[in-house]
Amino acid sequence: MRNENQDLLFQLIIKKREKGEDCSSEINSYIKENETQIKKIAYSVCRLQDEDMEDVFQQGRIGLWLALKTFKQDKGVKFSTYAYTCIANKIYDFLRKKDKEKEELSSINEEILEGGVDTIEEIAYDEFLKKIQNKL
Repeated sequence: MRNENQDLLFQLIIKKREKGEDCSSEINSYIKENETQIKKIAYSVCRLQDEDMEDVFQQGRIGLWLALKTFKQDKGVKFSTYAYTCIANKIYDFLRKKDKEKEELSSINEEILEGGVDTIEEIAYDEFLKKIQNKL
């Protein structure tokens, strides 16, 4: 995931992070330099999904940001492996959440179609009747 320039930037991020210094600008630069890799991972994860890819790319960027914030060199794992896992997991989490929201919306729509849930008009009419009754 890194070339020589990115490697220097990565080392700077790690050093600043270890010292407790702000490394936000370096992290942003690192993420921008790795856009192509993020997109490759996103496309490989979403190859069968019908998603707005810009949302997926953003989740990948967040995954790389998390990787840069939480990577520990002493664990014996290469950063590229760790970063890939963080990016892919963030995208998978996003897709699972979207699927769950779609299922919930579908279930609500089914209830409305079956008549189990009041429509907006019915709720408004009930509120209107309550207001009239309170004035009487």
